[in-house]
Amino acid sequence: MEYPKVLIAIPVYKHSALVIEALESALNQKTDFSVEILLVIDGCPFPETFEVARDFQFTYKDKIHYIVRKNGGLSAARNTAINYLLQRPSLEALYFLDADNRLQPTSTQTAFTTLIREMSD
Repeated sequence: MEYPKVLIAIPVYKHSALVIEALESALNQKTDFSVEILLVIDGCPFPETFEVARDFQFTYKDKIHYIVRKNGGLSAARNTAINYLLQRPSLEALYFLDADNRLQPTSTQTAFTTLIREMSD
């Protein structure tokens, strides 16, 4: 089994429709390493958000996970993702993706390669 190296964390609050596109862009990353995706549902009042998270997690069991938390704002949601990352020794880096944004297919590869290169200089 290939262990994930990068966590793409997506905080979600009131972006039920847009989060699908964000998830698809995260799933379509072209990398030479494994990527894990974490949705942090930050007290979102829309039931569709939970349905999207549940459906994607069911379809991509080993790749997508989600956490539901009481609304605390974007910083609290990001801190939840950081705490998740710290409990997973196979994860080496974290990329935050807002639920209303998209990634180009090589974004994660480029960012991780640059990070590793800069750390070794």
